[in-house]
Amino acid sequence: MKNQLHLQLHYHYPSYKEFFSEVDGKTALAFWERYASPSDLVGETVEDLRTFLLKVSNNTCSTKKAEQILSLVQADGAVEKQIIQIY
Repeated sequence: MKNQLHLQLHYHYPSYKEFFSEVDGKTALAFWERYASPSDLVGETVEDLRTFLLKVSNNTCSTKKAEQILSLVQADGAVEKQIIQIY
């Protein structure tokens, strides 16, 4: 399952390894669930993402992390692909 998660993440978020230290940690999994593809981040501000991350990380993620994620997603460019079903 972890390999399938990596495959999905690489497909949608080419820079995903720079987002979180553990891609299958609590905060990361909450992020992947809410923002399954970069298009789910359209319209999200740094403050919106920061608020979400603070809540799911028990106040350990900062504004810097939200800025980093949004910057990496923007640098990766638009990824308009369908979500692959994982069984």
